[in-house]
Amino acid sequence: AEWNGSLEAPKDGGYDFQLISNSYGLLEIDGHKVAERLFMPPGADNVQGSVRLSRGRHHIRLRYYEARNYSHLELWWKKPGDGEKEVVPSGALRPE
Repeated sequence: AEWNGSLEAPKDGGYDFQLISNSYGLLEIDGHKVAERLFMPPGADNVQGSVRLSRGRHHIRLRYYEARNYSHLELWWKKPGDGEKEVVPSGALRPE
């Protein structure tokens, strides 16, 4: 599956992303790979990546490949100046 759209960055700065998946997952922002969870070897179900974003909308592409018995994919972020990661809220995402 592939989802394309935009991500609203509320402020300038460094964003930390976490992609949690039971199979292959890829997060790209503005055409740059931020995090990729490889299917093999199995084990770690999450990967992290960081990117500097300016305030405003950025193109996002999220890819997922299911190779097991169930689907599981989560996208978390930590905004600049915030202490805790949270699931990227639906209000920050807009489909193409």
